[in-house]
Amino acid sequence: MKKLILSIIVLIFAGTQCLGMQQYYFNELQLDQLRQFSHKKHNIVLVTDLHDVFLDRVSGDLDRAWQLSWPQFGRFIGKMCLFGPKYLASQVTDNVERPHIELYALNKQPVERQEKILELISPFTVNDLMFKFFKGCGYPVFACSNVGQASYDYMNKKSGGKFNIFAGAQIATENNGYRQKNNPEVYHDLAKLIKEKTGKTPDALFMIDDKYKNIELCIKTLAPLGIRVFGYIFSDAATFISDVRRTFHPRIRPATATPVTQPLTQKA
Repeated sequence: MKKLILSIIVLIFAGTQCLGMQQYYFNELQLDQLRQFSHKKHNIVLVTDLHDVFLDRVSGDLDRAWQLSWPQFGRFIGKMCLFGPKYLASQVTDNVERPHIELYALNKQPVERQEKILELISPFTVNDLMFKFFKGCGYPVFACSNVGQASYDYMNKKSGGKFNIFAGAQIATENNGYRQKNNPEVYHDLAKLIKEKTGKTPDALFMIDDKYKNIELCIKTLAPLGIRVFGYIFSDAATFISDVRRTFHPRIRPATATPVTQPLTQKA
């Protein structure tokens, strides 16, 4: 019964992910422009989403629902009933601020229960193809995600520290008011984080996301700062890597970043 209830919730939320997707011509146009731009040896930084790009969904983790007792499970579902309508409304209209799931799912929960709950709200595993690409691309790579600090730290731990390949992570924290990517301030914070970690303002970002509206908002927000944004609407790792291999020129001088010796996330 628990698994059935959770499966229904996941299907409802997953159905909203198709909103705003654009035709593939957008990727072709952006990659062509990036190809021309990159031949001039500009300072380029890669920015990637986490869920459904760097991370693959793993439905099998729903079995972890059995680790919660029925009273705990009932409280979790109650929180999701509060979170769900606000989340769905934020997907339909930009006038509604997207709620942050950790405030609902983890708030006032004992520490020993949080990891069990995170198994339910973060059922993902690292995509090995994307991990290898980012690790060997020769460019600073930054994460930009709606995920919260607790989820980020949990998934990094679960992956064996694979998130440490990121030079920095723009994520939702208590310090920034749990901002989500439909808020332009997220991209201002991202630009500041990149400058802090690399020592310079980038000429351009190559932004990889599974939603066009996030790329579009980033483009509009950073244009006044003189930062050009090339976007890629992600569908699967094999297609992405094939497309990008035709784009990046071997003579490009990669931007420099401070070597990462430990997880670098935005300060909470």
